Amino acid sequence: MFIDGSSQGLAVVDTEGYRHPDMTHWPINEPGLGGDLAASIDHFVRVATAGDRPSIGLEEALAAHRMVDAAERSIRAHEPIRLD
Repeated sequence: MFIDGSSQGLAVVDTEGYRHPDMTHWPINEPGLGGDLAASIDHFVRVATAGDRPSIGLEEALAAHRMVDAAERSIRAHEPIRLD
């Protein structure tokens, strides 16, 4: 498996050199920080300060963690990892 969602294929060559700016997780744009990590932190702060429930529950978060863990173990083992 190969996942590269960090730059969405964007490469920039300028006076600073050749780079792949982060367009997904933590991009810096005109209004400030953006991307999925900033949105995640913003959601957590809004939910925590309002005393609301998060949009993702514990079971969904745990399932996502298990998938990422299986992918990482699969990479290290060079073989498929079964999710039960």
